[in-house]
Amino acid sequence: MTGEELERAIQFLLESQAKNDAQIGQLGVRVDQIGARVDQLAVQVAQLGVRVDQLAVQVDQLVVQVDQLVVRVDQLTRNVAQLTASVTQQSGSVTQLTTSVARLAGDFADMKGLVREFGESTRVFALRVDERLDRLEQEAERGDKHRQRLDTALAELAERMNSLIRVVEGHITDEARHRRPAR
Repeated sequence: MTGEELERAIQFLLESQAKNDAQIGQLGVRVDQIGARVDQLAVQVAQLGVRVDQLAVQVDQLVVQVDQLVVRVDQLTRNVAQLTASVTQQSGSVTQLTTSVARLAGDFADMKGLVREFGESTRVFALRVDERLDRLEQEAERGDKHRQRLDTALAELAERMNSLIRVVEGHITDEARHRRPAR
């Protein structure tokens, strides 16, 4: 190999090294971007968990209120039974109470229907939240796998560059030995 060929080979290797360094830098930036996206997804998952917990607390509070309403309705029903016993004395009052109880029963039935609808919509919302959480976890896992593949590719590229540099250094050393004048 002539000196000019050796210089071209060295120049080629230096240019290749510069290109590879640029690609390694780009891979590092992409890995950082993926890491940031995974971190954002983790924050979103945590926020959704908090929202689900808040919704569960609200549902628990609503159940307590419904239980209190049931106790009130039971008490009113007992009161109506007592008043019905004295129907002969106060028939006008009984008619008014019966109307009030009927309206209360209708209101309770409406409330019960609303609670059922709320419970169903809460169940559907919880299912949707679970599905969203599953998708976010899958995206986070895919991001982690992608990051691992990029890290592996980056390590392999660095290993290859080191091997290439050792080979070039060996060739340069061999070339230098062959060029020395014999004594």
